[in-house]
Amino acid sequence: MKPTPFLDRREGLDVTRNYLPHWDQTNRFQFITWSLADALPGKALQRLEREKVRWLQCHPKPWKSEEASIYYERYVDRVDRWLAQGRGDSLFQYPENAEFLAKVLMFYEGKQTRMDAFVIMPNHVHCLVFLMKGMSLPRLMKSWRGYSARELNRQYGKTGRFWNVAFWDTVPRSPEHYKRIRSYIEANPRKANLPLGSYRLWIRPTPLWEDLKQEGFGLHPEFGNLMA
Repeated sequence: MKPTPFLDRREGLDVTRNYLPHWDQTNRFQFITWSLADALPGKALQRLEREKVRWLQCHPKPWKSEEASIYYERYVDRVDRWLAQGRGDSLFQYPENAEFLAKVLMFYEGKQTRMDAFVIMPNHVHCLVFLMKGMSLPRLMKSWRGYSARELNRQYGKTGRFWNVAFWDTVPRSPEHYKRIRSYIEANPRKANLPLGSYRLWIRPTPLWEDLKQEGFGLHPEFGNLMA
């Protein structure tokens, strides 16, 4: 059977918890969002996460389509709207900071990750990346965020928390889900009405899914059209 880069419920999941549960499978796409520490309203975010935990307890996966819509509207889109308000110092509005972070995101390229798309917004990041065998989501985020935080805090003469503790991740469920994520990343600066130079967008010219198909990856048909 061909391996799949999408979520497969027949395989085990490594579930880790920070402030949020994170699902991890090897050789998979991951869509990841994280923000600067001052980008989100702290108390409101804590209330949202408590509400989200209760909702997930009452609505275990797999979800019906209407449940998935409710989840994304309440707990993903709401965070996106907060991020779009541009809270905080927005350090990545400065091209030199965004370029530095872009190099960090590409550090493992071709060795343990394969980047498909990312956008570095003034106060947050969206990234669609394929994690190769041997690279886990917690390890990747610890490396990316730890190194960038140390270097930028040092540059600005600051101490303390640089990134928000929480980050949000999704393993795409299907090619359609993957395409929507890719389009969302590409459209993010335009939706926020950001001028050129205040963000850093990178999109692989040929979608990585097309390359993976040539390398022998495919779908598990009975799971391929599920969204959550």
